[in-house]
Amino acid sequence: MPPRVQKSLSTSQANAINRVQLASGLARSTANTTTAKGSAAAKRSHRGSFTSRITFTGNARSDMEALFDRLFICDRVEGVDAFGMNGIYSLCGELEIQRDSFEMYALIWKMGITRGDCVPRLDWLKTMYTYKIDQPHDLKKILVEWVKEAREGAFKEFYNSLYDYIRGEGARLMSHEMAVKAWAVLFEGEPRILPWINWCSTVYKQDVTRDLWRQIEVFLSTVPTNEAYSVDDKWPTAIDNYVEWCKAPS
Repeated sequence: MPPRVQKSLSTSQANAINRVQLASGLARSTANTTTAKGSAAAKRSHRGSFTSRITFTGNARSDMEALFDRLFICDRVEGVDAFGMNGIYSLCGELEIQRDSFEMYALIWKMGITRGDCVPRLDWLKTMYTYKIDQPHDLKKILVEWVKEAREGAFKEFYNSLYDYIRGEGARLMSHEMAVKAWAVLFEGEPRILPWINWCSTVYKQDVTRDLWRQIEVFLSTVPTNEAYSVDDKWPTAIDNYVEWCKAPS
């Protein structure tokens, strides 16, 4: 049974809930949440909606809704309630991070973005409410924690989650050009990524499947050197060919 909305909601807080429901398309009915005895109606109206689990602290979070709207106006994605790459790059400016950086990818990861090159309103609002992000500076602050998490114990989850976003909407596979750019950022500081990128760019030159995307992370994290590599471990053919290329005389 979904939890009930708190009975102490003010009129402005109830209005905020309604705005979120309309924006996300999850609202099923209109309920009166402005009275102390309206919990039963609120329960019916919010069943199945993430908004029923939100505890509001006031109107501050409307600032994050306003930020989304501003980015949305800047770069609206046709046919989708989302802002596109120009909006994402504007957001990077707001947060004082580089475009297509590790920090930007950590933000995409934590927002659960699976659609390429855009940020849907629903994913944005869920993130802001889940992490209680009231103001842009709160997002900037928590992003530091997300980056640390991505660099440490959650790297595999973080890395694997980015395939769809980097691949781009409408593309069946990730282009090798997009892949090598992302690898250079995501594996910065890993010396073995450079020859891999060189091989992909000059020899392989094929689209990157989801399996190859995932397996290169496993390869780099579990095989310390090319000499320790074994074809019996059933790696993708691309990695077999890469190791053979590395071992061949110049």
